[in-house]
Amino acid sequence: MAPAPDPYYSPTPVNHALPIDFQYHHDGLESLTAPHFTDSPLSASAPQEIPSLDSSPSPASPTQAALPNAKSARPSLPAPILKDGLVDSGGVTTFTTQHPFKDVQPPRFRVRQSKSDTVKLDQAERKKLREKKAEELKEGVGAIIKSQDVSIKVLAEQLSFPEKTIQTLVNGVTHYVKHRKPSVYNALVHKAKAELNDDLPIGKWLKLKEIQESVRASMNSNMFSEDYKTEALLELEEDRKIKTMGLRSGNTAAHADARATTSSLTDEVLGLGIHIHDDFVDTIVEFNGSSTFFLNVFNMHPTDVCSRFQQWVCNQKISLEAPGNLQAAQAECVVMIKNGLHKFPMNPTSLSSNASCIAATSGIPNLGMNYINYRTSIQQKHHVELLGWPVNIPFANPHHITTVAMARKLQKALSVATCKWVIMTKRRIREHAAELALDVKGGSVVGKKCKARSDRGKKQKHATVTEEGAEEEDGDGIEGEVEDPDEEEEDDAPSPAMKKKAAAPVKKPKAVATKSQATTTAKAANAAKKAKRVARALPPVAPKTKEFFNSNSDESD
Repeated sequence: MAPAPDPYYSPTPVNHALPIDFQYHHDGLESLTAPHFTDSPLSASAPQEIPSLDSSPSPASPTQAALPNAKSARPSLPAPILKDGLVDSGGVTTFTTQHPFKDVQPPRFRVRQSKSDTVKLDQAERKKLREKKAEELKEGVGAIIKSQDVSIKVLAEQLSFPEKTIQTLVNGVTHYVKHRKPSVYNALVHKAKAELNDDLPIGKWLKLKEIQESVRASMNSNMFSEDYKTEALLELEEDRKIKTMGLRSGNTAAHADARATTSSLTDEVLGLGIHIHDDFVDTIVEFNGSSTFFLNVFNMHPTDVCSRFQQWVCNQKISLEAPGNLQAAQAECVVMIKNGLHKFPMNPTSLSSNASCIAATSGIPNLGMNYINYRTSIQQKHHVELLGWPVNIPFANPHHITTVAMARKLQKALSVATCKWVIMTKRRIREHAAELALDVKGGSVVGKKCKARSDRGKKQKHATVTEEGAEEEDGDGIEGEVEDPDEEEEDDAPSPAMKKKAAAPVKKPKAVATKSQATTTAKAANAAKKAKRVARALPPVAPKTKEFFNSNSDESD
């Protein structure tokens, strides 16, 4: 039984040859000749016959013979050579037509429209004409300058006057710019500096002025040969190229290279988020044994760290995109601000250099953010501040933000650490204190004060303890308990050899301010008495010293 035909299978084989438009676009203008171009459109009277797969292609068919004679607006290009059984489809057969139900990533580049042959020839002619005019202009200006120099020289000889003075009077304002091309003098100074200072220690290098004087003296005595001058010029040009385009040839170049590399890597990583159905293996790049950090600090292999991160993402169901609604963005901003308030990078210039978080600095583990009294409760008290807050967003609780765009902007600033908590330096603390003092002196409101009590300014009545109440409180506080008359005799007898932990002495206040304080003091005294009675009722503990107590001998005595 024959298998069912595939509805998405195309019997037309794929042609891997480049399309004619692409080949023509990349061909040079040298291959274009006049007979290839006419003003008449392409003749469509004789369409090209496509040979079938069963029949072998004929070497010379009438249609193919008529193609070179057809009038076309494009140059005649050789037909692509195909294998037996393949047909040139002109780029119609694509991956999309063969797989219509598969996702295709859109291209990221802009396709330029191809120019016509007439436009290309016109541009080529204009370019040649411009080059010819520039060459003629250069020759004419050179001839004028040469004749002018000859005339100035003749006039200077006739009048016995310096040529430089006459040249200044003739030119007046120069129209020529001196190019920074390496001169022979600069090349010789550069080469002499390298030769003279190489053998000397760092502290004994010759100064530039001394090297220039020695080069001038050598040039006046013609001590440098032409080969030496040419070599010096080449070395100076190479050194300038290295300084201009060299990788990390200086601090500025190193900073620019690091910034460009980081930006490129960031764009590449962020670009991976728009790919479709991308699955790839975790890749770790190591430099100078940096992977041992995970083993020494976390006691984990780098691959285990990647696996843990993947499991964390799957379990938490974290979305890598920005928050979708206003409430989610506000909540994320609040959490990041609160977390950053407790844990942030340590500033070496801070007052508390040993602290790694505000909780350790202030002694308050659950320190909260105060937006209204931020300048006094946070900056002045804990010497920290939140830098990088977006300009067009008012400094307030993120829950007061009313637009999604502003909430996302603040969330992005907090996530990429452009808005972060930092410890204030000593200079910044002094400046902040001066600003607060100036604002208070000027009468401006700093923060928001607490609401005043309703009974503010009224006299408060203080309760006193009566004698009867004091006598009642002096009791043991246990109902139904009767004192044993033999307790006094037991107290007089010598106590056994045992270590007892005495309760802390409770001092009675001379004047109790309120009834609650008096009650608390009485309860403490009762607890001390009860602990004393319980200690006397317990059996004696064996002595820890080397002495031996014989109870029988004591009784006989």
